[in-house]
Amino acid sequence: MAENRHQSSGTSATYFEPALYNNAELSFFVKHIGESPMVACHKGLPKHVSRDAVEDVLGRIYKHEEMAKAHEVPWCGRTKVTECIFEYTEWMDFCNSQVKQGAPKHLSTYDWNADGQGIRGASGSDGGTVRTLIDDKGNRKRMAIKMGDSNAAIDGQSTYVPAFAQRTVAPTKIIEDSERHMFECPVCHDVTKYKASNPASRRMAWAQMAKHCKSAREESARHTKLWNAEFSSGKTDAVSTMARSEE
Repeated sequence: MAENRHQSSGTSATYFEPALYNNAELSFFVKHIGESPMVACHKGLPKHVSRDAVEDVLGRIYKHEEMAKAHEVPWCGRTKVTECIFEYTEWMDFCNSQVKQGAPKHLSTYDWNADGQGIRGASGSDGGTVRTLIDDKGNRKRMAIKMGDSNAAIDGQSTYVPAFAQRTVAPTKIIEDSERHMFECPVCHDVTKYKASNPASRRMAWAQMAKHCKSAREESARHTKLWNAEFSSGKTDAVSTMARSEE
């Protein structure tokens, strides 16, 4: 029987759990968050994106926002939904990167003892669906939020985490080296150079960096989070603004 993607079983609280949706659907949610399902689906849906999933998730977000505007009904907010999605996709990317170094697939489906030995399916570990991440202090955190709760957090539990499972925080700012006239991606250290005292060249380099972050295949979740922080619609292009002021 297919798992109910609309609501956590055994509770009347409305949850959002990224693990119940595929990567194409999660990317679509981030791009269209705040839109009604009708608006989001107006031009059709990308491959592997289910209309039911869009109507479920974007529909609930839209209703929460409308209730908050009209009646000040509290909810977690679209930012926490987006952060929850990025948290999940970053964890999955991290687990995939560790497989290349000899780690087992899906670290959170194991419980780890003090010797660093992983036991798949042990008490406290994830079952068939990856629902928790393990932070660098060994805490197991549920990757889901309560959409109808302004706090949004769901309590997790502690476990031991081996050294290879330690991660770094995903960066949210492009690095600019004004002396060397270049932008650097803090995720993969890809570099785009521009000509000194040439605003047009600088804007082009910024645009190329945006394209890089959006299309990168390695560590795609961290690149997507960086793109969302620096380049997504509604955010001010500080570099372009500075460049125009120099013309």
